Amino acid sequence: MSAPGVVGYEALGQDVNKVKESGRETQEGIVSEKLPELSLDMKDEELLDLAKKWQKSWAPYGATLKKRQDDNEEYWMGKQKLNETFEMKKDDRPKPDNLIFEATETLLPVATQAEPEPLAESDNTDDGTALADRVTKMLGYLSKKLDMKLTLKSVLRNWNLYFLGVAKVGWSEVNKEIAVKSLRPQTLILDPDATIVNGNYTGSFIGEIRKDTASNLVLRFPSKKKAIKEMVGEKMGTELNYTEWWTDDFLFWTYKDLVLDKVKNPHWNYETENIQTDEFGNQTPQKIPGNNHLPKASKPYVFLSVFNLGQHPFDDTNLVHQNIGLQNMISKRLRQIDINADNCNGGAVVNGECFTKEQAALVGKAKREGNTVWVPPGAGDNLANAYRQDIGPPLPPFIYQSLMDYRAELKNNFGISGLASGGTRDRTAKGQMVRRQHDIDRIGGGISEYLEQFAEQVFNWMVQLMYVYYDEQHAASVIGAERAQQYITLKSSDMTHALTVQVREGSTIPKDPMIMRTEALELWRMGALGPIELFTKLEFPNPRETAKQMFIWNMVKSGMMPPQMMFPDLQVPPQPQQTQQPGAAQQPPQAAPAPVQ
Repeated sequence: MSAPGVVGYEALGQDVNKVKESGRETQEGIVSEKLPELSLDMKDEELLDLAKKWQKSWAPYGATLKKRQDDNEEYWMGKQKLNETFEMKKDDRPKPDNLIFEATETLLPVATQAEPEPLAESDNTDDGTALADRVTKMLGYLSKKLDMKLTLKSVLRNWNLYFLGVAKVGWSEVNKEIAVKSLRPQTLILDPDATIVNGNYTGSFIGEIRKDTASNLVLRFPSKKKAIKEMVGEKMGTELNYTEWWTDDFLFWTYKDLVLDKVKNPHWNYETENIQTDEFGNQTPQKIPGNNHLPKASKPYVFLSVFNLGQHPFDDTNLVHQNIGLQNMISKRLRQIDINADNCNGGAVVNGECFTKEQAALVGKAKREGNTVWVPPGAGDNLANAYRQDIGPPLPPFIYQSLMDYRAELKNNFGISGLASGGTRDRTAKGQMVRRQHDIDRIGGGISEYLEQFAEQVFNWMVQLMYVYYDEQHAASVIGAERAQQYITLKSSDMTHALTVQVREGSTIPKDPMIMRTEALELWRMGALGPIELFTKLEFPNPRETAKQMFIWNMVKSGMMPPQMMFPDLQVPPQPQQTQQPGAAQQPPQAAPAPVQ
């Protein structure tokens, strides 16, 4: 049952029936300290006290999470080492067979291969349809301009390493345009009682640790110029870490015991008041609601969460974390095989009557390097027994087989066994294609769905920022139907119809280009595909023009058109005419021979 005054999906973000820290959701009584709500008229001391309580509530969770994040990062970078007892230790050198890195970096380009296609819809009026079309094209333009695919790839990598992917949406005063930036989750201070529900963060606050120079902070917060200068001792190039705090309604910044500034949420058009004067001169205040796209003011962060059990604002596990044990076994097997190879390469048993310990060490080194062994004088009858080659027995076959099994299982867990080189033992073209398609379907039905949800939230935020910041005309050059160039403009005053923004269903599902081309050619052979559709699926830059040239070529080849139709500058030499010799009698044309009976 929703809390009073809360309806629909908004109830999901409330603390009603929310799953808390493990063990607490089944206990009666207070499960978290109730902190005061932020209001803009709070004094600086109260804001600082609130910020410190937020930091304190997150600190134990952040410390535990950071250790797991660091472990994942170390394994991704290959900074592991096996000692003599096969225990894992950190090392600055990457492992020679770092499957976690390979699997992660194989998954990322596949999962983010297809660019999300935004789709805006409005009412069925002509103006609403026209507005939705312009917004759709503007979102597509911004997606390419802001490198949305690279942002998604960075967010997905962060999720796979740090248990949470996050992007911040805002407005760039430098570029006068919407900005989207992937953030490292380590820079965030989150509500430990929050979770991620359908990509929505349910916490009451977010703190972001930011870095800037003292000179830039003075420009941003001129009222605190004196205090900032005193803190850095006039060294204005000093970089400072400060914290940006967000709630749905308010925003403020702190640096140590200093509140730099506090404002209302700037990404929202607030209610205004207009004075109406009637015919008798009576004035009546009339409130005009702000024109917005989002249902309510929100924190400008979008989260990617996949394996979340609803207990924390970060995932309980991820692909790297799940496969650390397998990576350990792979490294252990490689170490065992390496040691066995050294033994098989041959050691040496040295006779103590012929060599001292120091000389014996030189004998072993000479044998490993393939050099001659010098036996000292006086060996006499012991010359034949001076040293003996010692070859260790080879490892049983199951050792190497287990290594292959561990590698295959790790790739299976990531869903890239058919995509990575050596990931499948089926060497037939059809078998490999089936395996690749199986992996692509798995990625498309899993991670890609969450990426689609993530991108949809980013696009909705973009539209909200258009409502707030597009005071002047913003122009975009976009590719229209059949790759035709189109020029559009958009302004906040144009946003007079309610819009629904989503990602075109299935647009983020990865598609194997090789499979798509094969299917297109097969449909063409069956006569089920026209030339324009064929060249479109084959990703020709101008499908219609290519189809036109193919039609002309076929007509020329059949003799129904002259070659000049395809090659206007082609010069065809004139055909030589036969001339009749003077005085020669004209021969009548010969009749065709009669058919053979």
